[in-house]
Amino acid sequence: MSEPPIHVLLISNDMDQRESLRHFLQQHGVMLTIAPDTQRLEARIEAERPTLVVLDLMLPVVDTLAALKALRSHGEPIPVMLLAAH
Repeated sequence: MSEPPIHVLLISNDMDQRESLRHFLQQHGVMLTIAPDTQRLEARIEAERPTLVVLDLMLPVVDTLAALKALRSHGEPIPVMLLAAH
């Protein structure tokens, strides 16, 4: 029986960053969903059940760390990776 595909939810408002990661991840067989902000983050995770969430640290609408804290306060155990621009 084969492993289920990896599904990454990428949240970034930086179009170049999204496209670079999209290209790389899809070349390696990773399913990818992209969102520009953390609005409705919990609902997206519940509906899509990604393997990993990748969050841009510098999002304009909702503070990334506040969104992560809210996610954890609801008991969501999903792994999260934070991205920082150079």
